[in-house]
Amino acid sequence: MDTHQHQLNPPPNRSSSPAYIQKSIGWVLLAAWAAWWAGSFFAGYLVGPDMWVPHWVASYQDQSRELGRDFAHNFYAVHIVHSGGDPYVTPPDDRGTYAYPPLVLGLFYWGVLIPVRFIRLAAGIWSLLIALIVMGATHLALRGRRSLGLNAISWPLAQGLALWCTPVVFAMERGNCDALVLGLIALAAIFLARKSKWGDALAGLCLAGGMWIKIYPGLVLVAALALRRWRMAGWSLVFSLLIPVLMWSGTMQFLHSGWKAEGYRTKFLSSAAHLQEDPNAAAAGVNSYPPLEAVSHSLPIYWKTFWSGVGMPAVGRIPGLIGAGIVLGPMLMGTFLVMWWANSKQNAPHPSPLPEYRERGQERGLAFAYFLWVAMAATFWMPVSYDYNLIYFPVLLAAVWAVRDGMIVHALLALGFVYWQPLAQGVPKELILLFKLLALVALGICLVRRAKENFATDEHRYTQIRV
Repeated sequence: MDTHQHQLNPPPNRSSSPAYIQKSIGWVLLAAWAAWWAGSFFAGYLVGPDMWVPHWVASYQDQSRELGRDFAHNFYAVHIVHSGGDPYVTPPDDRGTYAYPPLVLGLFYWGVLIPVRFIRLAAGIWSLLIALIVMGATHLALRGRRSLGLNAISWPLAQGLALWCTPVVFAMERGNCDALVLGLIALAAIFLARKSKWGDALAGLCLAGGMWIKIYPGLVLVAALALRRWRMAGWSLVFSLLIPVLMWSGTMQFLHSGWKAEGYRTKFLSSAAHLQEDPNAAAAGVNSYPPLEAVSHSLPIYWKTFWSGVGMPAVGRIPGLIGAGIVLGPMLMGTFLVMWWANSKQNAPHPSPLPEYRERGQERGLAFAYFLWVAMAATFWMPVSYDYNLIYFPVLLAAVWAVRDGMIVHALLALGFVYWQPLAQGVPKELILLFKLLALVALGICLVRRAKENFATDEHRYTQIRV
């Protein structure tokens, strides 16, 4: 009888289950990624077929193929400091004097432990640290998915897709420091979920630190207001003012020499402030930059050339800074209002019916996703914004996307996947920029839906308990 029943109801074939298939694909991606980067570290440059990333090097006619060009700027700078010099006076490399605030110098000061002649080793270490930060942030995003009740994504698959994403590959190849901002945003989300004085203070410190690594994370400080976390927002403001004061001498040197070293950016800002173009600038509005690049996504700088490229030059006559505001402003305001409304339950008189760990997980997951989306949107508004700034893209996708989001969202994300995968395609650059923007729109829709679902579910559960 038992044998007959076993034949009628055979055990499920584990190798054909969706979870098993996801894990298998994920481990294959991770193994291939490890082999690829091992070969690249050994060669000293990114090996393989034609990819999106090398186009950035070609656009600058850069004959150097070594990994970590951006990392080298920080590495040489900290060695200048260690030897008693001043990188704001003595240029670390051919980019000119040091281009970052003094906080970044401190975060890269571990580089003095490695002799200058071993810069390839140091660049490799930093690239691996970028990968670890991305993996840690993706892990946090997956935990948020579980708290929000979204369909499961295999850990190996999520990590493999994130590490193969073009912005992550670009960040590792250049050795830029946007991963530090990603890590600080992740820590801020963890701390704010604790709902304590120390948690709010540490979350505010993380957000303020991100702003003093890059400029665009300053917009994330505003996101704290949408979460109605007044104490965290206050600490963010305090620390954003305190950090430059504690490093006053270095900050003053940075503001003086950095303004000159980053002249190609500041010249555009000055022009944009007067809502006019510099007649001596390139077609994009900035000296030394070509009209449009596949690996950049600044709406202000490429506004005119984008619309000219799609045959609508009349729209391109709008100043780029205003055009970017027209596109991004409604999205930022819409998500702000939804998050403000969704977080109104925190001020409700009744306690949450959820277990404390589940409530904290939901709040952490939504806050983390919202911070990521605002940071990603802010990069589109910057005058010079290369795609390693989009390092938030794969992590945000892991945090908020769900199968139930519908065909429109899936179609928009599918267009983004044209650029997600690192192999270059024969797609017009105007479309690539549009695909990136549409991916931001799609992820914004996912974020809004998760916030509304979370609010509606909590209200429904509270009503059931009250009745």
